[in-house]
Amino acid sequence: MKQLRQITLFLIIILLLTACGGGTETTNLPPTATRTPRPPTATPFPSRTPAPPTATATLTNTPEPDATDTPTPTDTPTPTVTPTTGPLAADVAQPEYTASECSDRFPCNDDIAAWEERIQVPPGFAVSYVTQFPNIDPDPDWPSYQPTSLTFGPDGKLYVAFRQGKIYTVDAAGNQELFFDGLTVPTGLAFQPGTNRLYVSNRVR
Repeated sequence: MKQLRQITLFLIIILLLTACGGGTETTNLPPTATRTPRPPTATPFPSRTPAPPTATATLTNTPEPDATDTPTPTDTPTPTVTPTTGPLAADVAQPEYTASECSDRFPCNDDIAAWEERIQVPPGFAVSYVTQFPNIDPDPDWPSYQPTSLTFGPDGKLYVAFRQGKIYTVDAAGNQELFFDGLTVPTGLAFQPGTNRLYVSNRVR
């Protein structure tokens, strides 16, 4: 009888345990996918490109120079100047000095015809009167104008230098104009070819 009670009690406990645990179902969760890391990609190392071979110059044998006799210098002849043509200007015979009421050797300043007769030029040339430079402001040391040189400019005018330190221009009509003043004694005039640049040779004190 005692064993029957124990068996009955044991069955009741089992039924209680079953009743308590039977209402709850155990849900198995699927495993979460784990991201597998990708292995690193191997980076290829650049391969070394061999440099192209450089051309090597082929050595050539240089022939040795032959001995050459050095010529002995000869005497240099002295050149002689042989004129091919005669002088361009023929001999000019100046007339005899003729006394005048102004001088015992020269004509008066206003005697143009007498002065033209005294000027002798080679054949093919002519002399004509253009103008006269009067001494408007005479200097005791320079009683009259004394021309020292003259030249034609690129403008067609005649440039005349005087001992008094002045340079005048004269046009085709004979008009005079002071070009420069203040020189000591201009002794030469020349224009640079192709320009209007005038060069003056001046005597200094």
